[in-house]
Amino acid sequence: MPRMFIQELVEGAVSKVVRHKSNGFVKSEVMRELRKNKKLDAALRDINAKYNGDWQLGDILLRQINTMIGTALGVRDENRIRIYECYSVPGHRERRWLPLRAMTLEMLRNVARETRVQARQLNIKGEAYEFFIQELEKLSEGATIDQVYDIAAPKIVEFRSKRAA
Repeated sequence: MPRMFIQELVEGAVSKVVRHKSNGFVKSEVMRELRKNKKLDAALRDINAKYNGDWQLGDILLRQINTMIGTALGVRDENRIRIYECYSVPGHRERRWLPLRAMTLEMLRNVARETRVQARQLNIKGEAYEFFIQELEKLSEGATIDQVYDIAAPKIVEFRSKRAA
């Protein structure tokens, strides 16, 4: 599939921000770098002026570009290891990004800790959903959670309280 013009702009903006921000960067800095492209910025301004009323096309495009930035930051090397990694910084809304190879031991420990917390949270969520699955399996094909919610929810609450104790 041929590469889109916007993909090239996004990847170029990511590369430029990485080169100039050795201590890490946030996604909004990549967006600001992208907006320096006069052609793209003019198109976004024009769309915002003409179609951002009821259609909200400008906002839709900005969200799509933000998604493309996230995709560019999620790229992996030939070993299937992420090239960039992100981590939270206390007191800041946006996550900080840095090339994985530039991370220190402390940074990597923080990323690993956050990853383990996320894995635990997903595991707990999956375990809780098993209660819904168990109840749904008792019903016919096509049954919904709404039909078993009042049966499974108390079991989930009890399960979570036992985990917390």
